[in-house]
Amino acid sequence: MQKATNFPWRSSVCFLLAIVPLLTTCRLNRAMTFDEIYPPPWKEKSNGDISNALTAHNVPCPQYRWRRHINFEQTGEVFVHCSTNGSNWNAYLVFIPTYKVIGPLMPDPSLPVSN
Repeated sequence: MQKATNFPWRSSVCFLLAIVPLLTTCRLNRAMTFDEIYPPPWKEKSNGDISNALTAHNVPCPQYRWRRHINFEQTGEVFVHCSTNGSNWNAYLVFIPTYKVIGPLMPDPSLPVSN
C-alpha cells in the first residue's frame, strides 16, 4: 500500500469553500443604492397619473421629473422630484394604482437634478 501524499493546497481550498458563501451573503445583504431602486434616467415628460395623484393631494407641482421603482409592475411606485420654481425641489413617492402620495420628503442631495 502506498502512503497518502500530503496536499498543501487542501487547507487553502477548505478556507475558500468556507469563506466564499459568507462573502456572497454579505454582498447580497447590502443596502441597494437609489439608482438600483429607481433606475435612471429621470423622465421629464408629464405623466397624467402622476399629475392626477399630486393634484388629488393638493401638491402644487407644475414642474416634475420622475423615476420608476424597479418593481413598478407590481407596486406602481414612482419617485417624483417636484418644483414650483425650477430651483427648489421636494421629493414624493407616488403609488399610481391607488393615487397614494407620500411626502414631501427631502430629496437626496447626491441625486443629480437632470439626467
